[in-house]
Amino acid sequence: MLKNISKMCGVLLILLGTNMSQAASAVDDQLNHLIRKVESQSQQEQADRLNSQVARASWRIKCWVRVFEDTKICVMQKNDLTIMHLNDTYSVSIGGKHQKNTMTQIRIDTGEVMEAREGLYRDAVPVIDQMKRGYNLFSRYKSQDKGSNVDRKVSLMGFTDAFNDMQLQYRRLESSASAQNF
Repeated sequence: MLKNISKMCGVLLILLGTNMSQAASAVDDQLNHLIRKVESQSQQEQADRLNSQVARASWRIKCWVRVFEDTKICVMQKNDLTIMHLNDTYSVSIGGKHQKNTMTQIRIDTGEVMEAREGLYRDAVPVIDQMKRGYNLFSRYKSQDKGSNVDRKVSLMGFTDAFNDMQLQYRRLESSASAQNF
């Protein structure tokens, strides 16, 4: 009888050991899956940060003060798209050599078409607000050289970060200009 009990205990231990190793294996698999998921998310976050930095770097910003005119200017450019902050106003300029007195059209993604004479959008805050939310700006204007339509597409990736950088640089101009007046 003792032999039977010890055999049963041995069988039970073997069964329990098998189940325990299967349970441990399942926990290890779940843990490995979780580790791979976290590593994948971390790599995706790094890729997103790098893409964001590259997109921001595609916008050039230049700021300066014209002391004799008491004027502060910041200009942000990408391809033939220029955003200017001059004192307290914003303007957007599209294209190069326009045919005289012709209209330029822009559309941000699938939004409304906006028009301006010879590519200069004055009081451009509504245009800039749309650009912050958009992905691409499409433009069309008549070339001075050929008189034909010129169609362009400009990616707005990194626009908001670049615009915020331009605002920061502009504010620094204000503080440095007021410090020079004393």
